[in-house]
Amino acid sequence: MKKITETEMKSILANHKLWVEGNGGKCSGDAFEGADLRGADFRDANLKFATFLGADLRDADFRNADLVDTWFVDADLRNANFRNSNLTIARLMGANIQGANFGDAILSGTVFEKPPSI
Repeated sequence: MKKITETEMKSILANHKLWVEGNGGKCSGDAFEGADLRGADFRDANLKFATFLGADLRDADFRNADLVDTWFVDADLRNANFRNSNLTIARLMGANIQGANFGDAILSGTVFEKPPSI
């Protein structure tokens, strides 16, 4: 698992913001895949459409974050704080959410479980 430095995270978030706003920034879609982001501060961040596949986000702070259509598939979200965040149609399939705080979060269409096998 790759530990993301604070400088790298600021760069990734800046590029992601540009991409979301359509201003030609590089998409950071897989920049968080498998990343070690334990205790990361994502308060008030715009992370629409971000991908955290298999990322370690234990104790991460997502308060007031915009997480619309964000993927946390197979991520470790133990004790993460999502208070007041917008998780509309986010995917937390296979994620470990033990102890996570979803107080006052918008969870409309959020998927928490893996779909059944056909």
